[in-house]
Amino acid sequence: MESFEFLSIFDIFYLFDKLNNRFNQLIRAIPLHLNFKLARQSTFDRLCQLLLLNSEVKKQVYSLVLSNRKTCHQIETFLSHFSLDQFSHLHSLTLIQVGDYTLSKLHLIPQLYSFHLIDSNDINLTYPLTSNLRILSIPTLRSIETFFSQISSITNMTISACSLGQLNIHYLSEYNDWTTNSPTIDIYKAVHLKELIIFNFDYKFEHFQKLAKHLPRLTNFKLYGNCDLDMIDASQWEHLLTSSLARLDIFKFTFNYIYKNNDDINIQDKFNRFQNDFWLGKHWPTEYELSNYSATIYTIPYMFNSYDFQLDTQRYSHQLV
Repeated sequence: MESFEFLSIFDIFYLFDKLNNRFNQLIRAIPLHLNFKLARQSTFDRLCQLLLLNSEVKKQVYSLVLSNRKTCHQIETFLSHFSLDQFSHLHSLTLIQVGDYTLSKLHLIPQLYSFHLIDSNDINLTYPLTSNLRILSIPTLRSIETFFSQISSITNMTISACSLGQLNIHYLSEYNDWTTNSPTIDIYKAVHLKELIIFNFDYKFEHFQKLAKHLPRLTNFKLYGNCDLDMIDASQWEHLLTSSLARLDIFKFTFNYIYKNNDDINIQDKFNRFQNDFWLGKHWPTEYELSNYSATIYTIPYMFNSYDFQLDTQRYSHQLV
């Protein structure tokens, strides 16, 4: 069994299936993690045929990755052969470039713990999800804005792209006004959410304040985006972090400000305020860089794997005593 860890599931069945009865039983008892993202069409067809002919193998599928990217409607083909409720032990599902109608099947997977929706920006999760779901990855905030009340079970959520244009601020305002007087306000909070990652953030600070009030247990927060001046106000952040995000332990951010015509501000002074005792006491040190066209401040260690340094840029860091 340990030797199988060094082989892909496709190789295992290609090499050992029907070799003898012992291997037939053995490979049908191992947990299966099927990733068809880069699978050849012939491999995909062969595995589908295996699943069709062996009901016991379907019960061993614990994770599944299906993709319509550079494939011939792989997701639709797979679901034409199988119903998701046939995979009784499926814990993790990833769908890449999926159609909206496919998501109506998610509630058929009672054991689903982790769901990842990739490259599906126009999708809106309006269908019910299993109550066991804890990990959710979605492309935009629009994906969940119509079912926000259903995500109270989520503990880890990743949003790969969101911007002000993708959030209905009027709806957000009405939502907060309505829930202020609602006796059931607690059910509309993401009270179990512990980790949140947002890229391409393009809100004003006041809008994020409203969101933060619904994240009382957040402990890990990563944030990147181009921003206005209100988002790089250290005093506002200190108050928000103390009042609404008191449990936050890990906070990594990158804020990029593009200079505007007739700017008359001391951006360096604003950035220096992120390097006082409050931020050092939280172990959230920062560096910032200034160029002729923009200014960027970020926590260290840097939150991305790559770093682009321009020739006209000067970098500044806090000097520890």
